[in-house]
Amino acid sequence: TGLPPGTPAVEVRPYRDYSQVTSDDVEAPDTSSSRPEGGTSAGKEGGGGTSSARSTSDNFPTKLHRILSRSDLMPIISWLPHGRAWKVHRPDAFAAEVIPAYFNHSKYTSFSRQVNGWGFRRIGGGPDQTAYYHELFLRGMPHLVKKMRRPVSQPSPAPALPPP
Repeated sequence: TGLPPGTPAVEVRPYRDYSQVTSDDVEAPDTSSSRPEGGTSAGKEGGGGTSSARSTSDNFPTKLHRILSRSDLMPIISWLPHGRAWKVHRPDAFAAEVIPAYFNHSKYTSFSRQVNGWGFRRIGGGPDQTAYYHELFLRGMPHLVKKMRRPVSQPSPAPALPPP
């Protein structure tokens, strides 16, 4: 395939360009059958506080887009110059200062689980290495997050029983 020996194969995923989709083109999602944020009981994330940043009505991508729109947080987390991916520059500061202001925890690992659970992909090489992208998550286009869905994981098959 033209790769030097020992070079791992790279999975190629199709990328759809949503950068020209307007807010008029986006319909509000039907959330009546959606599971609560994080897949746990309702109100687990964000409830109880008086901060508007912790609003329980906003899903994870909406909160993340709001975080990335804050210029005062750019040294900690920011969009990449092209606006199609974002990166956490200082994970410790992000966990201590940003996560508790928007979510009902302060664990970077929980945040990372949410990132992966919402279908963000990590960039593994090149100048954008360790950044994350999602084709519906673009700078200046918060209306696109309405089209994002948290994928429902398929249950694992039951382990095979040993023969009697």
